[in-house]
Amino acid sequence: MAKVIETLVGNGVIKARLLAFSDSARPEGINLPFGSARGSKVEFILKLMKMAKKYDWIFYDSVHMAKAHALIGKKTAKSLVWMHGIEVWNESRIINLVTLKRSDYVLSNSVFTLEAAREYHPFLKSINANVCWLGTEEDMKYLQRPRKEPRVLTVGRIIRNSKKGHHAILKAWPRVIKKIPNAKWIVVGQGDGLAMFRDQVLKAGLSGSVRVCGFVDEKLMPEYWDNACVFALPSKVEGFGIVYVEAMRHGLPVIASCHDAGAEINLDDITGYNLDPGNTADLAEKIVTLLQNKQLASHMGKMGRKRWEANFSYRSFCERFTRHCFKLLSW
Repeated sequence: MAKVIETLVGNGVIKARLLAFSDSARPEGINLPFGSARGSKVEFILKLMKMAKKYDWIFYDSVHMAKAHALIGKKTAKSLVWMHGIEVWNESRIINLVTLKRSDYVLSNSVFTLEAAREYHPFLKSINANVCWLGTEEDMKYLQRPRKEPRVLTVGRIIRNSKKGHHAILKAWPRVIKKIPNAKWIVVGQGDGLAMFRDQVLKAGLSGSVRVCGFVDEKLMPEYWDNACVFALPSKVEGFGIVYVEAMRHGLPVIASCHDAGAEINLDDITGYNLDPGNTADLAEKIVTLLQNKQLASHMGKMGRKRWEANFSYRSFCERFTRHCFKLLSW
């Protein structure tokens, strides 16, 4: 979002400034004027009050951050708020819902997120909401290398008692290695459930075929993508799922869930499979199918890359978000 705004500033379309709540430095590669509240809620509100008098719009990158808009008193600036997923689903905090209700313009990262929010909270049907898919931060294409070893990659936070999909794969994995003994499952990500998950892998006797890496620096991730044959994250809680898009960019077939926005991003039986994570046999079968049938996996990976280029590249996100920005200029 900041990159798009910087382009609009450079073209003389708008003036803009970045304000971070806790980050002490501006995002790498962004040259917009930058300020930080250094983690102070009071300082953040005071800086917002000044910005509200100088700028016509304040863009909040999440509902959580937008809650501050109600505290800046008399204001001239309108608010645009990004809605990303579970923060507005189910039993969401009432303050999040009120924030959305009072927002002047809402961008939802997926159709699923918007429809789920309105299904659980009907009074949100009246908000001025629009869908704007996310995208990768760059348009770099990766050359697809021959994948020799049968490897499945999962990238995502490992949360205690979460429905992110890790435990679904763990339950299905014995069926996978029974048919493909040399298969490996590489798990990247951290979270409060990391230690427990490692212990579960050990107790299941799967430590020989499952490697739980924890946090991996972004600079090292290309090696993990290059060595994978399949990307799997059959989650039930994705409001968009940027990792699915990243997997497509790397030419990997994707296994996602049919219960969240993964099914909106990943096209079933075209760029991969969308399934019920609770169906262990089906999950194992789909993994085995893609690991054994390299031609099918390659085809789905190529279709995924085409879908990324057309819908989820930085260029496509830039076009979408720019249209919204121009729309707001006329308000």
